[in-house]
Amino acid sequence: MARATAVCADMNAKTSEVGARYESLPRTPQNASALLRENADIIDSAVAELRDIPRPPADVATLESAYDAAAQITPAARAVADALDRGDLDEAKRLSLTADQLTRTANRAIDAYGLIECGSGSSSAEA
Repeated sequence: MARATAVCADMNAKTSEVGARYESLPRTPQNASALLRENADIIDSAVAELRDIPRPPADVATLESAYDAAAQITPAARAVADALDRGDLDEAKRLSLTADQLTRTANRAIDAYGLIECGSGSSSAEA
């Protein structure tokens, strides 16, 4: 659990750093898209690292389910970024609702296992 918590703490620090960097920029669809893509890359990397950590046999299914839920966040975030890149703000807002729901689902699954640093304890940046 300590190794997973460290991976998540690192992910949270990186996404916070990215969010802080974008805070100083104008709030444009292009900047929001770049923020979403950068954070998606960070999350993808963290999920891959988490999957590489050995798990107790009794916890494999639970953790795979939680990691699968987390892995769904990034395609959703990239879909929002794609809509922003096309200038389709209505679609971006609609897709953001889906991404937010996927994030809540993943956080609940991860929190239920006890990885609070990865779940609800994590920070998220909004576009």
